[in-house]
Amino acid sequence: SLQYMEVAEELMETCYSMYRTPTGLAGENYSVLFDRIQVADKRNFLRPETVESLMILYRATGNNKYREWGWEIFQAFEKHCKVEAGYSGVMDVTRPSAELDNKMQSWFLAETLKYLYLLFSPSDVLSLDEWVFNTEAHPMIIW
Repeated sequence: SLQYMEVAEELMETCYSMYRTPTGLAGENYSVLFDRIQVADKRNFLRPETVESLMILYRATGNNKYREWGWEIFQAFEKHCKVEAGYSGVMDVTRPSAELDNKMQSWFLAETLKYLYLLFSPSDVLSLDEWVFNTEAHPMIIW
């Protein structure tokens, strides 16, 4: 329903706002203080949840802002996390030259990059009318 879509888009705006750091990466968790959101855990582990939501909302609405936000997040991964043999999480998203944690979590390839790929793919590639994703981003056909 329209009411649920409005809530989903507002939640997405909140999730995206967490990427407004000097690195363009979100921290692991946040504190909400009245009208402000503050980074509580400054690490970034390359998690997929935000880009998954961007992909689903783009496919549901066709609103290009979700692709734009996904592109900004991808560029931040490229700028701050890319290393010779893959990608690394960062220790402090609030520092422009963030120290790397020297770990690429398995979900980065299996989920984060998959959802980014699907965000920029035509909507008939793993259509949400025919496929659902489990918690590990494996597509499962809807019977």
